[in-house]
Amino acid sequence: MERKLILGIAGGLALVLGTLLPIISTDLTGERSLLDFDTTYGVMMLVIAAVAMLLAVLGRYNQLLIAVVPAAGFMIATYYKFYTARSEALALASNGDVASMDVFARMVISAGTSLETVWTGWLALLIGLVCLSIAAWPDERVR
Repeated sequence: MERKLILGIAGGLALVLGTLLPIISTDLTGERSLLDFDTTYGVMMLVIAAVAMLLAVLGRYNQLLIAVVPAAGFMIATYYKFYTARSEALALASNGDVASMDVFARMVISAGTSLETVWTGWLALLIGLVCLSIAAWPDERVR
C-alpha cells in the first residue's frame, strides 16, 4: 500500500479514536470524551475523520488539508471552551453567584480541584492531525 494512503487512513482512525477516548476527568462525572463533553464538536470530528479517510481512499491526498484545518480548529475550540468555562465557573463560585451558572459550570464547581485533563484523547487527536498533515504534504519530485 502507498505510504500516503496508510497515513490518511491512520489519521482518520486516530481522529475517531481521539473523539471516543476521554479528554477530561472529574470525580462527579468520571472521564468524558469529546463526544460527551460537546456533542456537536464530537459529531463534527467524526464527520471530518470520515471525510479524511474517504479522501485518502480516493487518492486525493493534497485535499486532506480540508480535514486537517477544521479538525485542528475544533481541537483548539474545545480546549479553549473547557478552560474558559472552568475559569468563569471558579470566578462565579468565589463571588457566590451559583444561580447564573450553566450545567457545565456547576459540574466544574462540584468537582472542585479534581477536574483534570486526560491526555489520551488529546494525544490521539494530535496523532491524527500529524498523520493527515504528513499525508497531505506534497511530494518533492526529483528529476
